Amino acid sequence: MKAVIDDAARQPDWVPYLKETRVPHRESDTEALLYSRFNAPWPARDRDFVYQSIVSRGADGVVTYRLRSLQSGLMPPRDEYIRAELMAGEYRLAPLAPNRTRVEFMLHADPRGHLPLWIVNIVERSFPFDALVGLRRVLIRPAEK
Repeated sequence: MKAVIDDAARQPDWVPYLKETRVPHRESDTEALLYSRFNAPWPARDRDFVYQSIVSRGADGVVTYRLRSLQSGLMPPRDEYIRAELMAGEYRLAPLAPNRTRVEFMLHADPRGHLPLWIVNIVERSFPFDALVGLRRVLIRPAEK
């Protein structure tokens, strides 16, 4: 499961609305700068995020990804997208048994720009669930070559 989450090129296969993810800089095996761009329906503009991912493993075997927006000259804002902010994001992968893992996903983001708050709330409420359903779908189906 960690391999699927770590594979930036495959993230659009399971993350809702995601058009692309890139890794402009990898500090170490556990810390990286990522760039993600999300599709927004017309008339809204696509949103993009630049964020840091820090991965840790606890003594209990739980793998935690902590995500937070970061400004970086490697990925300056572009006029065609709105730079959104990821205040906090977290994946927790807790081993339960061989071939069984509990996955928790929390997200707090500000899409910025002019969007009705009710639309933002609908997306933020459904996004983590939809991402977990997509992750499960990718894990169950064999990788397409």
